[in-house]
Amino acid sequence: MGSGRSVLVWLATVFLSYPVAAQAPLPQGWPDRLELGMMDGPGGSAAMRATTGFAFRYQYLAGGVNTNRGWATWNHNGEFVRYYVEDSRAHGFIPVFTYYMMFHSLPGGGSEGDANFTNVNNVSTMTAYYNDLILLFQKAGAFPQQRVVLHVEPDFWGYMQKRTASDDARSVPAKVSETGIPQLAGLPSTVSGFAQAIARFRDEYAPNVILGYHLSVWGTNVDITLQDPSDPAWSKQFSTWLSANESVELLMSPTTGEVSSPDESERDFRGRLQHKGREVRDEEVERLRKEYAPKEAALK
Repeated sequence: MGSGRSVLVWLATVFLSYPVAAQAPLPQGWPDRLELGMMDGPGGSAAMRATTGFAFRYQYLAGGVNTNRGWATWNHNGEFVRYYVEDSRAHGFIPVFTYYMMFHSLPGGGSEGDANFTNVNNVSTMTAYYNDLILLFQKAGAFPQQRVVLHVEPDFWGYMQKRTASDDARSVPAKVSETGIPQLAGLPSTVSGFAQAIARFRDEYAPNVILGYHLSVWGTNVDITLQDPSDPAWSKQFSTWLSANESVELLMSPTTGEVSSPDESERDFRGRLQHKGREVRDEEVERLRKEYAPKEAALK
């Protein structure tokens, strides 16, 4: 993390060269232009605002989920997150938390990649991990009108990609529903299921939180910085990274054939189906009314 402040660039909008019609709508409260961010410790937002025009400030959450040194112990009952969000909001920043808890958790052991794999496959560790995430989302979700970014486990996804078969996150095991946490019932015991678990907790506890993932393109076994591949080769590696890290699980209604959007929660999808069902019902009632109106009039 370093001892000083470092600058982090956050892409707050897509490239303007794309047609406007091709862009997904920006989340409410999200900047409509490219913005910058900077690492900034607790209580530092006033000084940061006085010296920068940045939109984001960020803080690592680290220490492990079962070590008694994790972020939840920095202030009583995880209040560290609440304090950081309040301080950010007071001076017009969007707070960003880099959630870096897997590697520092126990039992771990070995290289960072090996430690991550060991931990994500330990039921006790992952039970503590998911509960730690729930606490984080509860604290961040207490500010429903404030956008918060959660930068999820940098480098973890690159290490897991190295273990995949055909760059498929569903081929790497992980403990998910085995923890017995009710919200995780039915999710697959894979790294893909782990990613879905994070999104499921976010949807339930903190829909104001935007999830962000680290571009560890070296997970393809080609490090674009050290090996300097050609542009076509780089493009291929990026596509491979997307294949491993950006697979999308969608919901579908067998009755209507409607399919959920990639960023649509199950709750929102069900709500949309109910709304669509009411519209279809009303349209059918109106059709029948018009069809039988002449016959009704003739009987009068």
